[in-house]
Amino acid sequence: MPKEWTWSTMVQLYKNKDDIQNHNNYRCIKLLSHIRKVWERVVQMRVKRMTILIDMARNGVNTRLEL
Repeated sequence: MPKEWTWSTMVQLYKNKDDIQNHNNYRCIKLLSHIRKVWERVVQMRVKRMTILIDMARNGVNTRLEL
């Protein structure tokens, strides 16, 4: 995975409660690269597919799974 895909930006969002000057009234979120999100989804689907095939093999199912 290219190093640029692993970069993220931290952004603080105000929770709309109490004093705006108090740091505890903010929460941080991480903004990720869109390419990284797509890549994570591809990897997730591949792992899921392999898990299903392994489970089928362990249970003695001999049919091919079309995903």
